[in-house]
Amino acid sequence: MYLWVHLILDLVGNASSLLDLQQQVDELPSTLKEVYARILNNVKSRCSINDFSKIRRLFAWLMCNRGKQPLSRPVARLGMFLDSSCTTISRETNTFVNATDICKPFIEEGPGNSLVFVHSTVPQFLLDRDSGPFLSQPECEQSVTIGCLTQLRQSLELLNPTTPGNKFEIAVAKGSYALLPYANQYWPTHLRSCVELQHEMLPGLASQIEALSDSISLLGQNSDETTVADCSKPMKGDSILARYLSPKALELVTQYEREPEGGKNHELLHPLLTQATKRYHVLLRSLVVRKEVQGLDISDLLRFQEDFGSNAFMCLSVGCEKSVSGFSCQVELDNHESSHSQPFRCINGCAFDDVGFTTIQQLRNHIRKRHPASIKAPVPKRLRRSNIDAPTGMDTQEDTNEEMNAELPTGDPPILTHIQHASHTREEAVERLKQIGAEEQRAYNNEHIQGIIMNTEEHADMTAKIQRVLLDMSKIGRALGRWYHWTHDDDRARMFFRMRMRCVRQFSDWGKATTPMTTFTMKPEDLDQCRALLESIAKDLKEELVYLGLWKQKEVLS
Repeated sequence: MYLWVHLILDLVGNASSLLDLQQQVDELPSTLKEVYARILNNVKSRCSINDFSKIRRLFAWLMCNRGKQPLSRPVARLGMFLDSSCTTISRETNTFVNATDICKPFIEEGPGNSLVFVHSTVPQFLLDRDSGPFLSQPECEQSVTIGCLTQLRQSLELLNPTTPGNKFEIAVAKGSYALLPYANQYWPTHLRSCVELQHEMLPGLASQIEALSDSISLLGQNSDETTVADCSKPMKGDSILARYLSPKALELVTQYEREPEGGKNHELLHPLLTQATKRYHVLLRSLVVRKEVQGLDISDLLRFQEDFGSNAFMCLSVGCEKSVSGFSCQVELDNHESSHSQPFRCINGCAFDDVGFTTIQQLRNHIRKRHPASIKAPVPKRLRRSNIDAPTGMDTQEDTNEEMNAELPTGDPPILTHIQHASHTREEAVERLKQIGAEEQRAYNNEHIQGIIMNTEEHADMTAKIQRVLLDMSKIGRALGRWYHWTHDDDRARMFFRMRMRCVRQFSDWGKATTPMTTFTMKPEDLDQCRALLESIAKDLKEELVYLGLWKQKEVLS
C-alpha cells in the first residue's frame, strides 16, 4: 500500500498545471503492475536509444548481483556503461555522479551508498510479460558477463610499467576500475549461468572471452608469471564452451572453478589478473588517505574517499564476500584474513588435526572437552611450603631446589629457574610492566625524530606494514604479562613499548591507526627490527605453551 502511494505521488509530481494534475488523478492506475507500466512508459519517453540500453544494463546488474551486499553506486554506474561497444572507461566516457537517476523511481539508494530496487516486485515485473518483457534473464547474465570481461581487460593496463603512476591514480579516483574486484570474483559464475540458460554462447560473448585470453597471453610473453590449469576434470557446461572457445580461452574459464587443493582458500587463480587486482588495491588504499593528487580536483578526491573509504581494504581469497566489499583499515582486514587459516592443530590424533583452530583459546577449549587426560598440570604461580612440618635442619635451600627439580617434567624453559620464577607474582610482573611502559612513553615524548620522505607507493606500502606490525603487537600484547612473568626481561620489554609507541605515532588517530601521517619517522629497517623482537617474544611464549602441552606445529606470529 505504501509503495503504491509512493509511486503514485511520483507520477503526479510532474503535473504542469491544476488541469493536468486533475487529468492524471482521474487516470491513476489501480494496481501495482499498472503503476509500474505507467512509470516504465514515462522512463522510455524521456530517454534516447543510448539511454535505453544503459537502463537495461543497470537493471541487469541489480538483478544478477551475486555478492552478498548490494552493489555500491560507483560499481553500478560503471556497470551501466561497460558493454561490447564501450570496453574501456576514459575521461570522455567516465560516468557522472547522477547517471543512474534516469532509472528512478524503480531504484533508490540503499544501505552503505548502494543502489537497490525500490521493491522486490520490480525485477519480477521487468521480466514479466506485462512489461514487454522489458528484460530477459539470459540477456541480463550476458550483459553482466561482458561488463566483467571488459573491466578485466582494462585492468591489465595497470601492469604497464611505461605508464606514469599518476595516470592510474586519477583513473582509480575517477572510479574507472570500481568493478574490478567484483569482476575478478564472479565473471565465471555469470558466464556459466548465461550458458545454462541459453544452452549456447552468443558470438559477442565468446569474442570477449577470446579477447581477454589474448590480452593475457600477450602480456604474459613479457612476464615470468605462467599458469597451467588442470582441465582433466570436465566442468558442467564445458561441452558447450568448447564449441565456441579456443582451448586457451577455455582454460582461462575452467581454472577459476577448480576446487582449491585441500579445500583451503587461495588467491585469485590467474597470476596476471591477481597482480592487476593487487595493484588496484595498493592505489585504492593510498588514495583513501591522500590529501591531494596531482591532476585531480579536490572535490573528485573527496567524493572518491566518501564512496570507497569504508571498504577500501579487500580480501583476495576466492569466494570470500569481503573480496568485493572490504574494510576501512588494514587492521580489520588482517583480523578477517586470519579466519581463512587454521594455524593451531590438535596433536591427539583426532579429526580436528586436519581442520585446525583459528586461535589458541579455541584449541585449549577443544583439548579440555575432547582430551582432558592429555592436559599437563600447569606451573604454579607461586610455591608454598607443605602443611606438614619438616624435621629441623632438613628444610634447606638445596633440598628445596632438588625437590622442585625432581617434580618438574622435562623440557622446562631454561630462561629462569623456578625459584626465580616464583619470586614474583603475576600481579607484581604486571605492575612492573606498567612502570616500564610509562618510563618509555616519557622518554619517547622528549625525543625529536626527523621525518622520512617517501613516494606514494612507498608511503602506502609502509602504511600497510606498520598496520600489520601493530596487529601483531596487539596479539603479543595480550600475552605480554604472562611472558614478562616468565622471563623478567626488562630490555626486551622496554624495546616492545618503545617500538609500539613509534608505530602508533605514525598515525594521527592513535587508537584506530587508520589515518597515517603525511611523513613517517620510521624506516622499513625499523619494522624489521620490531618484527624480530615480536618473533623472539613469540618464541618464548611457544616454549611455555609446549611445556604446558598446549602447542604444536605453528608459531604465534604467522
